[in-house]
Amino acid sequence: MFPSRQFGILIKVTCVLVFVTRSASFTFVSTPHERKCAKILRCQMAPLSNRRIFLSTISTAAVTTSLIPTIVSAAVDDSKESMVSDLKESLVRLQSVPDLLKAGEWEKARGVLKSPPVNQLWNLGESKNTLVKLAKQSGDFELLEMKDELAISLQMTDQYAYDNVFVYFQPGDGKMKTKEPLEMVNKAMVQLQDAIAIADPK
Repeated sequence: MFPSRQFGILIKVTCVLVFVTRSASFTFVSTPHERKCAKILRCQMAPLSNRRIFLSTISTAAVTTSLIPTIVSAAVDDSKESMVSDLKESLVRLQSVPDLLKAGEWEKARGVLKSPPVNQLWNLGESKNTLVKLAKQSGDFELLEMKDELAISLQMTDQYAYDNVFVYFQPGDGKMKTKEPLEMVNKAMVQLQDAIAIADPK
């Protein structure tokens, strides 16, 4: 007779051998002894499976919790103060564009127009437009009318700068246009100043 401890070890080894030789499937266990081994192995594997489920649940909860500050931050970004701040920042950014246009830095000028927060005023659709969101929040729909005019001015500034980049590859007289984009960006800055005055009358 084997001591009980040695018999237990023998049972475990036999179970492992059965598990491996049967390709990890208990459906091939046929003899009573093999079925007994399979039952013991399933009982020993159950705590490990439960532990994995528990750790998976904890990991999911941790990821969900980590997203909460991001969601809250997104909600705060749509406050009136934040959107007015974006308008003022856009005005500051636009003030660098005339000098870039005069220097023939067309791509750099376009980079300002296509970077946030300026691009939100004309290039990302109405759902992202700062003036649209302010109009809906405040109920002052004069901002919606100003939004269209400002968007056109910024779009035309970008279009003129783009044309100048490829002027030698397009039909026409091959001359750079500096006056036109300067007029449009200056017009855009005046329009933006007017919008700021309405959105933040201080």
